[in-house]
Amino acid sequence: QRQKEEEAALDAKFMAETKARLDKEEAERARALADRLRRNEEFVKKLKESTTYQEDVERRKEEERAVLREVQAREAKDRERDQRKKEASRKRQQMINETNRKMAEEKQKATKEMEKAEEAYAAKCRREAEVVLAEKESKAMRAARLKKQNSFVLKKQIEEQQQIKAELMSDMNGVERSINKELMVKIDTDPVLRSKIMEQHRKIATRRG
Repeated sequence: QRQKEEEAALDAKFMAETKARLDKEEAERARALADRLRRNEEFVKKLKESTTYQEDVERRKEEERAVLREVQAREAKDRERDQRKKEASRKRQQMINETNRKMAEEKQKATKEMEKAEEAYAAKCRREAEVVLAEKESKAMRAARLKKQNSFVLKKQIEEQQQIKAELMSDMNGVERSINKELMVKIDTDPVLRSKIMEQHRKIATRRG
């Protein structure tokens, strides 16, 4: 009987140890599974987070590339606008320089033409003045000659008149001189009478000669 009890006790112990070992193994397997599941979840979570991060990085990079393209396009437009302004300014300055050059040439040409015209006018004035002066000198010379001639003729006429009066007076006696006194005075004042008497006297003198 005791042997049976001992065997039963051993069996019970064996069964208890076996159950405890199985329970322990089951608990370890459960823990291992739980660990694997947790690790899997963490891996999936990290993978998802990593994918979102990459997407954010890519999005930010694309945004940066878009901003860069916009900045580059704006800078290109600014450079093109500046270039157009520079070209327009260069052409405008070129036109101004060309206009100034033409104006300077025209002014120089006009100045030369004016100087030439002034020189021609001055030469004409000199020629006209020389002609006028020559005419004045010629007139003065003619007037001087005429005055000299008139003076000579007048002197000769006066001398001839005095001679005729003297001859007439010499041919008259005292009574005749008294009678012809007014005639002698009239000869001095009346050129027509004087001329007639002188002409008559010349004819008489010619016949006498």
